[in-house]
Amino acid sequence: MPIPKIQSGIAVVAGILLLAAGLKSQMPAVGPVWEYSSVTGSVTGPNRAAICYATANGCRNEKIFAGDPGTEDSLMIAAAKLGEKGWELTSVSDVSTNSKPERVLYFRRLQSVLNRGDSPGSR
Repeated sequence: MPIPKIQSGIAVVAGILLLAAGLKSQMPAVGPVWEYSSVTGSVTGPNRAAICYATANGCRNEKIFAGDPGTEDSLMIAAAKLGEKGWELTSVSDVSTNSKPERVLYFRRLQSVLNRGDSPGSR
């Protein structure tokens, strides 16, 4: 007795779905890839801030910015530089090192083809 065309079609579709599910389970999970950076600056004392681009080996491409004496401009200068390049502020922390209060601003951005050229690992 010949198999009706509808049953054959259902069997083909079911086979394709099973094959797709099997292949999907063997593929690695791919999600967004983030880059991280931070700006560290003194809350009191010298008006300087440093940008650290995070890499697997630690900080890279640290840049120092100095603001006007008696102001806290350096943190904002450094933060604005990162913002212009697509970095997003994620959190802020106040820490004390050697009894000197410092502020750390943490940033992230999605790594993409567009900003790969100014990433720390690309130079």
